[in-house]
Amino acid sequence: MRLLSRFFAVVLLVSGGVLVPSSSAQQPAAGVVLQANHAQIAGANVSSGASVFSGDLLVTDEEGQLQVQVGRSKVVLQPSSSLRLFRSGAQAVVELERGTMNYATSGTGEELVIYALDVRLVPLRTAPTAGQVTVVSRCEVRATTQTATLDVTSGKETKTIEETKTYSVRSDFGVEYRDSWKPIPADYPDFDPNSTYHRSHSHGPCGLADVPHQLPNPPLGGHFRIAAAIIGGGVTCIILCRDFESPDKPKGN
Repeated sequence: MRLLSRFFAVVLLVSGGVLVPSSSAQQPAAGVVLQANHAQIAGANVSSGASVFSGDLLVTDEEGQLQVQVGRSKVVLQPSSSLRLFRSGAQAVVELERGTMNYATSGTGEELVIYALDVRLVPLRTAPTAGQVTVVSRCEVRATTQTATLDVTSGKETKTIEETKTYSVRSDFGVEYRDSWKPIPADYPDFDPNSTYHRSHSHGPCGLADVPHQLPNPPLGGHFRIAAAIIGGGVTCIILCRDFESPDKPKGN
């Protein structure tokens, strides 16, 4: 995952290893669970109030949902979905592996960056935002903005998705994840092609067969296609619950 790999390399150099999963005594929590139903973190069942550490794998089953506060942002993982959460200072990074997530930010300058496949999505920092991101297939992401805008980068193309719009985004490379991966810096010091980091997932080129509705020989700018919105219930919740308490003092359920 090229965009995400470059981000990890920079964060590791600047922060001295903030992405290393370790005991809670050695690193601060990246977030706190606000609500949990049929959900797991690092393979263990989770309940409200639990801490989430950088690199943890969050998973929901087919009836599950997991809401996490990260700084002054909120992330909701919808049923049959998984993601990893990382945090460095005022920046939170979410790597959506599969399924659907909703997000809401406070507009106070903290940055939330979402990676899905080889696509990078960044909500507006200067105003409250809310939206949804779905991994549709190994080569396609659907992004919806409900409040404010969302900057989306795929390949060499970046598009600002306007409020209330939904786009299908084609990834240049498909990514398939292995949930057993543990993000240890020694495993991927330079992100070279033979690094152990690349055992966490596999890459493959994306063609028309992977994104059937794309036109043959798409023109420049062919990564984006407007689509119908499919909004999960988490968006409504995180908009109505826009209190954005700090992780140290989460709002009650």
